Amino acid sequence: MSESVTRNIAFAVGLTALMAAQASAAIVFSEDFQDDTVGELPTGTTGYTIRPNGTNGTTENITANRYVRVADGGAIGTAGSNKYLEFNDNQTGGSNSNTSFVFGAAPGVGGALALQFDLYEYTAVQASPGPLTVRLFGGSNDAAGSGPQLNFTDGAITAANNATFSASYTLGQTNTYTLSVDNNTKTYDLFQNGNLIGNDLAYVVSNLNTITGISFLTNQTSAQRVAIDNLLVSDTAVVPEPTSLVGVVLLGGLLRRRRR
Repeated sequence: MSESVTRNIAFAVGLTALMAAQASAAIVFSEDFQDDTVGELPTGTTGYTIRPNGTNGTTENITANRYVRVADGGAIGTAGSNKYLEFNDNQTGGSNSNTSFVFGAAPGVGGALALQFDLYEYTAVQASPGPLTVRLFGGSNDAAGSGPQLNFTDGAITAANNATFSASYTLGQTNTYTLSVDNNTKTYDLFQNGNLIGNDLAYVVSNLNTITGISFLTNQTSAQRVAIDNLLVSDTAVVPEPTSLVGVVLLGGLLRRRRR
């Protein structure tokens, strides 16, 4: 069975399991890009809004050198079998390549939230690579302030407002990341393929009360090429089980409540 088929099955199983456990968790937002058009921005589904360029823009620059668009070229799975969102920015100036998913008020009960996504960074690293920044934010767009904020750069992970934290990943390999968020303490734990790699990392904005969306952006002064897939947000903080199944974490059946 190919990796892309396995990952799609895992994503579907995770959704089903989580929906069956409504008493303990509910899906706030999900996106696997399978219904979107290759070469275009994702169109979104009922329950959330996609905002290119981070605010209220309706288009993203689609050129040979800088774009955000749905792809199916084999970065995450074999070509023709799995769609994902690709960011490419090899400019050294201009604006960020930014796509935000605004899903409404979260977290839910007890200030809990879990974010999961797959990330793939290409092995052909561009000159002076910069970060892909992942933010959970409040307000109507990512400029309204960040809670958890991570940077993925050339195989290294750092977290804003957490100077002592660092972790690594392999270029050309798909990894699954889970953020288990406690909005009461304004901290979050970070898991890579189900393994804890960051504990009690602090929010950027310590008084952020409501998380309303997720943002992915490249730095405007440096280059980056990366793909993301299988975005999933629930209203319950969770601890994923480690897995060796092509780095897939099943959010739902293989997750249990976060223990602190």
